[in-house]
Order: sequence, then structure tokens, then C-alpha cells
Amino acid sequence: MKSPPAGATPAGGQCAGGPSPPEAVPLGAEGVWRTLYAAVRVEEQGAPCLQDFLAVARALCFRDLSGIRMPRGQGA
Repeated sequence: MKSPPAGATPAGGQCAGGPSPPEAVPLGAEGVWRTLYAAVRVEEQGAPCLQDFLAVARALCFRDLSGIRMPRGQGA
């Protein structure tokens, strides 16, 4: 099994005895807003594992990142 890259944190984001991860700060008065896209092959769009991955990614982002929002016209 390969070792994780230097500086990588274990699952859960906890640094075992190391320095804390850097704190996020906004860039400019309004911050920087970008839309994150997931490229998916048409034949894999309905795959349960992919749907689960997207649901977990969405849930964790909304749980752990402050101030994010769904793009206009998108449901939660």
C-alpha cells in the first residue's frame, strides 16, 4: 500500500500531532465565488456509486464550508 503524500491529513481531516490546517480567508470584500462542476460520462450518470459520491460531497461541503450556496436554478 502506498504512503500518503507528505503533508496529507488522515480521513476526517485531523492532523495527528502536526500543525492545524490553515484557516480559510475570503479574497477581497466579496470573496471569490466559482461554480464547481463534476464531469460525468452519460452512461455513468445513473450509477448508484456516482450518485452516492455526489450526495456525500454535496452534504459534506454544506456541512463544513461556511457561506456556500447552490447555483441559481439548482435544487438542494
